Amino acid sequence: MILLGLEITFTFASDSLKDKRRILQSMMKKVSAKYGVSVAETGDQDVINQAILGMGIVSNSYGFAEKMLNQAVDFCEANYPIEVIQQDWYE
Repeated sequence: MILLGLEITFTFASDSLKDKRRILQSMMKKVSAKYGVSVAETGDQDVINQAILGMGIVSNSYGFAEKMLNQAVDFCEANYPIEVIQQDWYE
């Protein structure tokens, strides 16, 4: 059994914490549904223009788990106006 996690820190344009929550909720819901990963906001909850999301997946293949997490990040970058500034992998 492979348990793989990824924490991404990114910046984006947001006018308020309410606007930030709206954007993050949309992103987390779509990523979770499309790639089968668990997603949660894990830090910077009070910072308007920055967020930290943690993503995790359980699989029987390390390659598959890594591919799904990379595709999830690529999806976020392609569909939301974010700039990823840091990625931390956890095994």
